[in-house]
Amino acid sequence: MTVNTQYGKLAEDWRHINTMIWGVPAVAISIVTGLIFAAYQPQLEGWPRILSLGLGALLLFALTVEVIKKRLLMSSISGWLRDLEKHSGLAQFPSSTSDLIKYADTPENPDEDDPVYKLFKWSYARQYLTYVTFVAGILVSILTEWEFVKYFHDKQWWVGYLAGIIPVFVISTIIVIIVRLRRRQEEKWIRTEFWYKHSKPKITEEAKEVKVSVNMRNTPKDKIKVNAYHNTVVVTISDSEKNCRKTTKLPSETDIETAKSTLKEKGMLEITFDKKVEKPKGKPIEIK
Repeated sequence: MTVNTQYGKLAEDWRHINTMIWGVPAVAISIVTGLIFAAYQPQLEGWPRILSLGLGALLLFALTVEVIKKRLLMSSISGWLRDLEKHSGLAQFPSSTSDLIKYADTPENPDEDDPVYKLFKWSYARQYLTYVTFVAGILVSILTEWEFVKYFHDKQWWVGYLAGIIPVFVISTIIVIIVRLRRRQEEKWIRTEFWYKHSKPKITEEAKEVKVSVNMRNTPKDKIKVNAYHNTVVVTISDSEKNCRKTTKLPSETDIETAKSTLKEKGMLEITFDKKVEKPKGKPIEIK
């Protein structure tokens, strides 16, 4: 596949995903309107109404996650397109809001006199589209909780309030657990990616040894693997999702059989090798 073909395909995918993102809020608004209209029919009361609203709220939150994923994919494609533009020598198209404003803010731009244009030109439209879907999910969730409380409140007042508090507590606990797990996963991913891109091994040669220093950025010791070969040393960070490795070429006089590694404070990994002892060439012969 040529660079131009790949560029055209990625640009087409970008436009297709952008169209899908704009369609999701319209679907969300239709769901909210139809759901509320159907759920509050006189013949639907109690559990049928609660379940209808609850399933609608779950669907809206799922659509919110889908919009976020599509935005992430669009950002990735935008980065890929910029790399292709640099590779092929094309002028970079201003895809971000700041770049667009930089090109548009000229005295010849007639929109600069429009106060509404000035108010919203820095706004990120896809962000607001995500908010619309998310707020719709929250609205339906509140209606679900209200119907839940009202249903049990007709039996005894304290049962109604208890039934209203317990789902909020359970859902909040689940959200906190999910957020903490996702944050831990994100931190691990950022740490691994940053190490792969920015941490460069440093080689120091002394009279009798060779030292390789690598900043592991507080990576756990059990996730680090070090392997020495004929003229290289390979440092690998392994986890459940991906492996990142760095290969460093060693000087020719390095004796890999003497390799030792130490993980010191602040995540600095030091790998030391002794230098090979050069034996004298030939044998001196005594003259009698």
